Amino acid sequence: MTCAPINSLIICGGGLASWMSAAALSQNLPPTIQITVIDTPHIDAADIFYGTVTNPSAYSFFLNLGLTEADLVQRTQSSFSYGTQYENWGLTGASWVQCFHNPFPNWNGVPFAHHISAKNQNLEHYLVSAQAAIEGKFAHPPADKNIALSSAEYGYHVKVSDITQIMKKLAVTRGVKCVSQDISSVESLGGNITGLILDNGEKLSADLYIDSSGPKAQLISALETAGLNVSRKLAALYSEHDSAQLGPPLRRVSSHDFGWQSVTPLQGVDAVMTVFEA
Repeated sequence: MTCAPINSLIICGGGLASWMSAAALSQNLPPTIQITVIDTPHIDAADIFYGTVTNPSAYSFFLNLGLTEADLVQRTQSSFSYGTQYENWGLTGASWVQCFHNPFPNWNGVPFAHHISAKNQNLEHYLVSAQAAIEGKFAHPPADKNIALSSAEYGYHVKVSDITQIMKKLAVTRGVKCVSQDISSVESLGGNITGLILDNGEKLSADLYIDSSGPKAQLISALETAGLNVSRKLAALYSEHDSAQLGPPLRRVSSHDFGWQSVTPLQGVDAVMTVFEA
């Protein structure tokens, strides 16, 4: 069995997922493959749900695209993150710090962290990165493996719109075509997309389609075989509050009767996201 070669692909959506995909694909696919992003309007609201914290793998991802950590910190409002502090969570109102790394080995085939939890011990007391975050301290892991902090992985607090613009610039520089239109209809045959009709009447087609349109799911929802059944709808509000001093290297997420709220310290502002059922 042979597959037809892919000479063109279309990414639907103008938000973070679209431009991260475009930047990564343009970096790693042959330049003969034409990549087009349909930069649909009003995507910023959907990007709220991506949150404001990356995991440690973001370092390698950005570096692969030619974006160094120094570039990220200087060109955006990003800051460093050891993880998330949960407050008043669940029926018991539990609070804890969840970090990115787990330095413990397995014991009798079970991660040692589970043995600590089984004794009703708070895991954050055993994690140097959690304690550093609580104290509002951050340091890059030293190369000396004898230092406890050497195993402390970290991610980034980010402003989604900042990262989106950087990814878009990288992608366009590498030849990705940007079409700023909305999609009026999706043509399909036998459960496969055959073309996209834009608001200006133009029809686009490709060998591969990627749906990065967020909750709108413009491509997936158009397929009869998708079987989407959404019974619960969430809404989110995002705001920024000026902050003269950079907060601790952790995001705070608190539970409330209406839903939950996160506060993420960025350079110059605290980003507040509130999620509730619509």
